[in-house]
Amino acid sequence: MSKAKGKPSKVPDAPPAAASTQYTGAAAPPPMNNTRPRQDDSAADSYDDVPEAELVVAAKGVVLSRYRDRDEWGNLDDDYWTMDLRMVDWPAGSKALKARSEEDMVLEEGKAYAFHGAMYLDPGKQWTSTFLLIKQADALPQEQTSTATTTMAFEIEARVQAVQAAYCVVSWQAEDDYENTEYGQAAKICFGEGIAKEQRQGILHRVCTIGGTMTSENPDDNTWVATRIVISS
Repeated sequence: MSKAKGKPSKVPDAPPAAASTQYTGAAAPPPMNNTRPRQDDSAADSYDDVPEAELVVAAKGVVLSRYRDRDEWGNLDDDYWTMDLRMVDWPAGSKALKARSEEDMVLEEGKAYAFHGAMYLDPGKQWTSTFLLIKQADALPQEQTSTATTTMAFEIEARVQAVQAAYCVVSWQAEDDYENTEYGQAAKICFGEGIAKEQRQGILHRVCTIGGTMTSENPDDNTWVATRIVISS
């Protein structure tokens, strides 16, 4: 087992079986046409009154490639590895997920791991894509390299900025250990069948802990699904 330095992250509970993670409630909203709120987007309102939080994830994936040269893929810090991961339970043809780990966590190419870490959504800063900062990686048996029974789970404490019939838009303040800075983040999360209509209507402008599953790195693809929502404040 490999662990990164720094403060530990809370690990999401084990998600339900993959077959139960598909959104089957009201018709999924149309794609947001690249209007996902960003740091300078008024759609997410101000980031002054949102919680500082980590988008914590747990997933299984295979290391496709690993880089150390700081000139590769915009790696800004010699103390980090940069990797491309294939998430073993994401749909065939899915884009590889970029990941980083501290230098003392050396993961083998071609090997499968159970990852725990924090995801940072493309903030349009020095690097240009969403990435997973790996904080713990447990090697999986070889037979799990190509198959998995666990869908990627996430958990975030965030303020709900907008609510529609089938989804909500939330925002939070991220502390990025890689860039050693803070910035606003926002995402669209669809409601799973278990989230009652009354509960959906009661979360607007509230700070909530939201947990669920994701089958893509991009929340605009209607692939982030909330399976539980708890109002924090």
